[in-house]
Amino acid sequence: MQVLPTARAGVGSAVKDAARELGGTLGVAVVGSLFSSLYAARLVEALDGRLPAGLLERAGDSVGFTDALAARSPEVAAAMDGAFMDGLSAACLLIGVLCLLGAAASWIALPGERYDPVAEGVLVDVVADQPH
Repeated sequence: MQVLPTARAGVGSAVKDAARELGGTLGVAVVGSLFSSLYAARLVEALDGRLPAGLLERAGDSVGFTDALAARSPEVAAAMDGAFMDGLSAACLLIGVLCLLGAAASWIALPGERYDPVAEGVLVDVVADQPH
């Protein structure tokens, strides 16, 4: 915000807030979708041939159902843990890459100098215009 003149601070604040809201919403959606897709795929892959087709399909669609199966079967519990960690690892990797890309974009796109109202003469003019 310090790179903006005082007159444009409101616009800068609004843009910053909108970008934060959009980034948070899209981030949760994209990372959540990646995690969910990988979790289901890895779980079905790990349990393929070990569960009947109907149970396998339901396990890939519902964490709660798989958790209930895992309580009865150590094999399902191990597959669930592995699928969870695969999905979580990929989601964390994606978040890290997106953070690095955001940092690089900020480094390139943002100005290197801060707005200095004294150097621009804004504060000097305001103070000079005040009655003593």
